[in-house]
Amino acid sequence: MLERNAVLEVVALLLIQGEKVLVAQRPKKDRLAYKWEFPGGKIEKGESPEDALIREIQEELGVSIRVLSHFKTIEHLEPPVPLRLYAYFAQLQGGNPVPQEQQNIQWIPFNELLSLDFAPADIPLAQYLVSYLNTVDQEDGPSESL
Repeated sequence: MLERNAVLEVVALLLIQGEKVLVAQRPKKDRLAYKWEFPGGKIEKGESPEDALIREIQEELGVSIRVLSHFKTIEHLEPPVPLRLYAYFAQLQGGNPVPQEQQNIQWIPFNELLSLDFAPADIPLAQYLVSYLNTVDQEDGPSESL
């Protein structure tokens, strides 16, 4: 449980293929059941955000990734769980994502992303991502130079 006034630190994966981005739907047993989010999870004590993202994606999706660059940090300080979300572009290191925790995952076209019912902290991230993707060459997608 979080200490009073503590902010939970989490990471989010921005995985782009062509003109689609990977999103996950929270399971029905979750507090935010059926809300969409970018895959990721909690940063453990003593863990860097990049290491947390690699670990979480291996646990959640059964694949290895290579973190490319930090995209955005979102602070969602609303109750019941204030959090700081670090979002990173990454690429697959082989294989295809397969949900390991019974959540639904989908590759969503950029132009449909904002129509999803996102978890509150992921809404601004989705908005920033769509805005960013509209300004870069979508054929190449995010690169290591970001």
